Amino acid sequence: MSKKNLAILAFALAASQVGGAAHAESKTWYFSYQGFQHSYFDGPEWEEPPPFVWEKDARFNGQFIAEDVNRDSVISRDEVTSFQLSGFEYMGCPPSPYYNCALNSFHFDRNGLSFNVGSGGSDPEGYVYGYSYFDSNQGWRSERHAMHMVTRDIFLKTADTTFNISAPVPEPETYLMFGLGLLGLAALRRSRK
Repeated sequence: MSKKNLAILAFALAASQVGGAAHAESKTWYFSYQGFQHSYFDGPEWEEPPPFVWEKDARFNGQFIAEDVNRDSVISRDEVTSFQLSGFEYMGCPPSPYYNCALNSFHFDRNGLSFNVGSGGSDPEGYVYGYSYFDSNQGWRSERHAMHMVTRDIFLKTADTTFNISAPVPEPETYLMFGLGLLGLAALRRSRK
């Protein structure tokens, strides 16, 4: 096979890979919320929790991987393949009669991000139980109950809470296809000289 034909074949292969990538691809977004009204309580259920205190450095970091399958510039719950908040993965929790976790709702478009995640469980007898959830409109709430004692940790979102989200990061396959395309173009150019 001549160099010219080999270059054309390499270019065609790279172009077909890039052309195949023209469909939607999985991308990773990173986000954070910072600054919350915070209240922490650990004591008997009947006691009043302490008042909320502003904590400007309180922060929740997360990331999600999604693919805009229908190419409508909106990422919905069924297009998300991974969702992490503070290092915890909320998708694909193993089934259990005593524990569950889920990405309950999700919507992301040019106007912003809206989601609700949660987890909860109990021991088989029900003496100890707890839950935690984060709602993008409200903040974080976590409770653990055991024999009339409660541990409650609440971070309320306010107008002063900041939200940041990064541009999507392409998956590694995208860079591989781009590199193959460049190699094909270089080979084609070289064969023409």
